Amino acid sequence: MWLDVVPRVVIPAQPRDGAGRVRRVCLLSVHTSPLEQPGTGDAGGMNVYVVQTALRMARRGIAVEIFTRATSSEHAPVEELAPGVLVRHVVAGPFEGLGKNDLPSQLCAFTAGVLRAEARHEPGWYDVVHSHYWLSGQVGWLARDRWGVPLVHTAHTLARVKNAALADGDPPEPRVRVMVAGGPSGSGLAAPDGLMRLADELGITHRVTFLPPQSRDQLVDLYRAADLVAVPSYSESFGLVAVEAQACGTPVVAAAVGGLPVAVRDGVSGVLVDGHDPAEWAEAIGGLLDRDPDDRAAMSAAAVAHAETFSWDHTVDALLAAYGRAIAEYARTHPRVPERDAAAPAAARRRGRRWSRRRGVRA
Repeated sequence: MWLDVVPRVVIPAQPRDGAGRVRRVCLLSVHTSPLEQPGTGDAGGMNVYVVQTALRMARRGIAVEIFTRATSSEHAPVEELAPGVLVRHVVAGPFEGLGKNDLPSQLCAFTAGVLRAEARHEPGWYDVVHSHYWLSGQVGWLARDRWGVPLVHTAHTLARVKNAALADGDPPEPRVRVMVAGGPSGSGLAAPDGLMRLADELGITHRVTFLPPQSRDQLVDLYRAADLVAVPSYSESFGLVAVEAQACGTPVVAAAVGGLPVAVRDGVSGVLVDGHDPAEWAEAIGGLLDRDPDDRAAMSAAAVAHAETFSWDHTVDALLAAYGRAIAEYARTHPRVPERDAAAPAAARRRGRRWSRRRGVRA
């Protein structure tokens, strides 16, 4: 999966604390500290936004804790920005020498630090998690699930928007991140860490995230967050993953094997690739990602429409129709025995029992 958007805002079905009163907020700002001077390094407008909103929440009686990555050994683990606002410096990677684009590899360490800090408190310590920028969004996603609280995310910038109008010499925002969800199967069982080792050999571990098998709700989040879903199967009976992704509005690039040519409408709801040549797959994926935004929006809509033809109700309708054909065919090739003839075997069995009794044999 190629992720280019951040986890969406999650609103709780019922407000916490009865009336929805917010008591304590966890703010996540991974790559830049609110204590840094705006205009230096990666500190800028986002720093100002985080600081000013935190200060005003504190003035309304809301406790705010801001988690950011420690960039100096001189930083205390916890510093007070203002009454009611704490800044927690989480050690994740070397203090210096890491740019914003190097931080994805440190998100696991950062997340662990955030979860450890929360574990020192009673359950339900935070009422809400608010993440800033996509790096923090990845951490907030996990914290939300672990703590059972809503996640609010502020993107501040989107890669697609920023990269569309880059100034000469400006580095683009990172895009073609790959999410691999699930466990090994088939021949992969012999080397369950094969893909991880391959990513390491290719030097792309910072762009690949491996996730365990996901629940239905988690899969929906993954499918909807992805630019496209790749299904490079060597054999595929049904192609359910492809159908699920399209139902979420996400185009699919799939191998033209098994049931995938039926599950994916080539050129309309996705792209089919003959074979497994990496160069051909790169061309197919890149071509879809580079399409005009209007074309991609049309493909997303077509993916939903195509997936609707594979609903479970439609499947049951087809099954019942098949049952009916099977019953009719069986009746045609296996005519019923006439009723008078059907009585003959029973009469023969009765004669056999009488014959056995006359000879003293118990039948």
